[in-house]
Amino acid sequence: MIATTTTTNPAPEKHDIQTGLHYWGGTNDPIIIDFAKPDGKQKFAEVEKQQAKHPVLIHDLRGSEDQYTLEKHGFQYFHDEVPELDDWTDEKKVTDTLIPKSEELVRKITGAKETITFAHRIRCFSSDEAKLADNRAPAHSVHTDFTVAGALQHLENEVSDPERVKQLLSGRVMIINVWRPLKTVQRDPLAVCDWQSTNPQQDIVPFRLVLPQGWNELSKVQYNEDHRWYYLSQQQRDEPLLFKQFDSARLEEGGCTLAHSAFELPSIMDHEPRQSIEIKMAKDLLFKNIAAAHSFRLALSLLLFGMISPPTVGENTAIDEEDASYALSEGVRRLKMLCIEARAYVLANFGGVERPPNTRAKPHLVEGLPPDVQENVLELIAAIEWLSTMANCIVVTSSRGKICPIPLNMYSTTDGSPHSAHDTIQSAESDTFSIALPHDHETDNLILSRTKEGKSSFVDLAYGESSEDMLLESARQSGSVAVLLWMFLAPFTLEVENLLNDRADYEALHRRFITAVRLVKLWRLSFGKLENRTASCIKQLTSDMRRLAGFCLNDGDLAVLVFCAITRRLETGLAEHPSSQEKDSLASVLQSTKSYCQKQRLISAQQVSTFATISQGITSPGFQGKGGLKAHIQDIAAHPYPKMVVQAQTFAVKAFTDEVHEMINILDLKGAAEMSAGLETCLGTLCGLRETLVTLPDLHCFT
Repeated sequence: MIATTTTTNPAPEKHDIQTGLHYWGGTNDPIIIDFAKPDGKQKFAEVEKQQAKHPVLIHDLRGSEDQYTLEKHGFQYFHDEVPELDDWTDEKKVTDTLIPKSEELVRKITGAKETITFAHRIRCFSSDEAKLADNRAPAHSVHTDFTVAGALQHLENEVSDPERVKQLLSGRVMIINVWRPLKTVQRDPLAVCDWQSTNPQQDIVPFRLVLPQGWNELSKVQYNEDHRWYYLSQQQRDEPLLFKQFDSARLEEGGCTLAHSAFELPSIMDHEPRQSIEIKMAKDLLFKNIAAAHSFRLALSLLLFGMISPPTVGENTAIDEEDASYALSEGVRRLKMLCIEARAYVLANFGGVERPPNTRAKPHLVEGLPPDVQENVLELIAAIEWLSTMANCIVVTSSRGKICPIPLNMYSTTDGSPHSAHDTIQSAESDTFSIALPHDHETDNLILSRTKEGKSSFVDLAYGESSEDMLLESARQSGSVAVLLWMFLAPFTLEVENLLNDRADYEALHRRFITAVRLVKLWRLSFGKLENRTASCIKQLTSDMRRLAGFCLNDGDLAVLVFCAITRRLETGLAEHPSSQEKDSLASVLQSTKSYCQKQRLISAQQVSTFATISQGITSPGFQGKGGLKAHIQDIAAHPYPKMVVQAQTFAVKAFTDEVHEMINILDLKGAAEMSAGLETCLGTLCGLRETLVTLPDLHCFT
């Protein structure tokens, strides 16, 4: 029989909270960490980093506590005073008093004949590493303390007699957490997920920890938009929360292992460094409107906010980085979904195509637009989708696959439906442009065909004093090839990380490497080589055209530099794998293209350095004019995603440094001097960027 008591205190106003919870960000495969192995602690730390922040609404139960029960929902709040405890700061006294009182409460509520307390913790907010290691800080990730297997194993550990275990399981066994605050909860309250809103088979990811004395199995929890979350605002010490972590009577339903997590109250925030006040204001405004899921404006704002590098000093640096990462990922996801819906809606008006069921029923402005204008709308949608695709691939590549806002097979299509990858292996000696794109998009193939038509590169056109229209078309073409290269770097990155984690697919690596090499060649063909004889003509271009050229060069050559860095990781990881036909074939291809990759790395570093030299002392205010925000920002820092400029310069520094060492080793002093000049240019550029940009991104990204 379930006992229910309610407080007689007047119920304050409800405070529902719109916030983000950290769900499991990896696959749904079971996780096993063996601490007996040398890399156990490292793997544990890596697993703990694989989180994905998702927006959720956490409902305040204040005033309606009695509507939620332990039996039905898996949790329940009670009124239970402990007058014997007058000093809540004495940990021993708290323990000695609360444990028997908690056992008494559980027996009263559940009617249990026997209770066993097997663990207790007094948790407080702490950034102290020792306390964090002792698991005393609130857990800010969605989890359960047990899986069904873990609970049964724990029962065997606590009750060593096998016959006694069988006897207990013939009745009803529950594991119940009693969460009682020692003082009014002002921050890091505990949220619990209504068991009725969960899908255990889909949501629960077993997480087994193998220890010297045995094993424990808890679980990570995958995000599910059906989850319903609850908490009690201003929870008092006489308002304990009881929630299930196992119920043998609910095995067919998944054992009632209730998901829970601490979360931050938006109104309770530490004072932040002064340089992040503007970012905080933007973040507050942005997240305040997070529920506007169908807003292109909000989705784009999330993406742009995520591109802002958070301050690298201050107490809340980690939180700022986390919020920026979440905003970028959420913006990418929303833009992708909104573009799919918008394209389907516009196409539905082109010739009587049936309107998708998820579009709004009321008439929309687009229905009254002429066909040619609707075509322009479709082009705008495609441009936005390419922006989200580019951002997604950059996030995947820069995080080495740890963050993947949208699946890589959901790139833009003509009908808005995702396609599966199907690129094919071709030999390294085959035609440079025999590229089987992984999505077979009409747009992608058009880009390739136009690039193969033998047109002059952007640099050659600029050197030949071509018209601005021709330059604009060429720059757009080169930019499109750069995007395609980034689209291939993302899955290539994932395959390399799989190999480094002993999940190698040599055939897939072979395919993606060959295709990436061809796209690098295609990029060189479309943009050209920026050398001393051609640099001056770039400098003479109009401000807008020069800036467009700089953006295109930076994104394309950064992609080449990243490709070379990933290839080096691949070579290192491959050397540790045993010999096999597929592995040796891949190693042979890498060896045969090694000199080519080294050459392309140097060319890209030189182009990055050359354009930095061109941009020195040249301001480019853009459409805002000389009085605008960017009036004193040089071309190289005016990139819409400044982090990519910093990364390009950083990679170039590394490339020049390696070349200087190589030249010195072979006593080529002239070559060493040339490489040193490029190195000094990039180092000087990074110093300039540090002064120009409000916040400088982490220079170790990708490395």
